[in-house]
Amino acid sequence: MLRRAVGLALAEQPEVTLLRARLLAEVPAVRSRMLESLSATGRPIAGAVAVRTGLDPDGLEVRVCAMSLAGGLLEASRYWAEHGRGDDLADLVDRALDVFEHGLPTA
Repeated sequence: MLRRAVGLALAEQPEVTLLRARLLAEVPAVRSRMLESLSATGRPIAGAVAVRTGLDPDGLEVRVCAMSLAGGLLEASRYWAEHGRGDDLADLVDRALDVFEHGLPTA
């Protein structure tokens, strides 16, 4: 689902998506604002996690899970922007989700 959303954003608004990624990578004030808005993003994710798990959406564990996921997605976008947008963003999102699901790969 997230891969599809990223693909749609790139297909429907590529210039906006690229500009946001560039600003996120280059402008500290934009990064700061993005981090502030991340908590708003975490609420719907927490709701989805709560529905799937039967846990309270305002419970600490659900909130930590939701914000970890949101932070991982933010870092995938930032990585994409910082590395010249050469990688496929949807692939980077998949990699971020793999870390979330399986943990860090071993060296």
